[in-house]
Amino acid sequence: MLYLYNMNSLRYHKIVDQMVIGRTTGDLQFSFDTRMSGRHAQIIEEEFGQQKVFYIIDLGSKNKTFVDRMEIVPNDKVRINSFTLIEIGDQHFIVTLSDTIERKDLTVIHDEKMKKPITKMNELSRSGITLPPPVPELKEMLKKSSPEDEIKELELKILKLEENLKNELAKYEQAKEKLITTAKKTKIELLERLKKLKSG
Repeated sequence: MLYLYNMNSLRYHKIVDQMVIGRTTGDLQFSFDTRMSGRHAQIIEEEFGQQKVFYIIDLGSKNKTFVDRMEIVPNDKVRINSFTLIEIGDQHFIVTLSDTIERKDLTVIHDEKMKKPITKMNELSRSGITLPPPVPELKEMLKKSSPEDEIKELELKILKLEENLKNELAKYEQAKEKLITTAKKTKIELLERLKKLKSG
């Protein structure tokens, strides 16, 4: 079970499957937030073995959705975990495993994540980071038999390998973020336990 802690209103919201967040439509509405689209983003739940995995999807919003300070591609699902920072409109949310974590601890996590500069898709384009062109359908490639076509096919395979490498590097970065998040979560839990022991 996951929760969204709204850093603006200081309230917890239980995450449910197919949960829609928006200004005028959805399970979680913020009619006063003019930077939020009517139907801005959605959180979905999927089964991964015996584990439930949650993703957020930007529903083509005007001002975009940001996960850990990075703009996400509209209609692509992005996994969220404990202590993920989500920015929708002017609302900042921290994902949590429970609704009992103290505000001061979440504020520390939020403020630390906010130190990272925000990254937008157009900034990635200006920096020279581009995705390789799409690879044609295999059946179309098999129709070609000339040396020129074979060269093109090999070039496309190389591009595909480069794309796979980028994906593997992205997985590595996600794993690194997960380790950092887990360490912070463990620290908070230990601090809470220590506090209880001292007070008891």
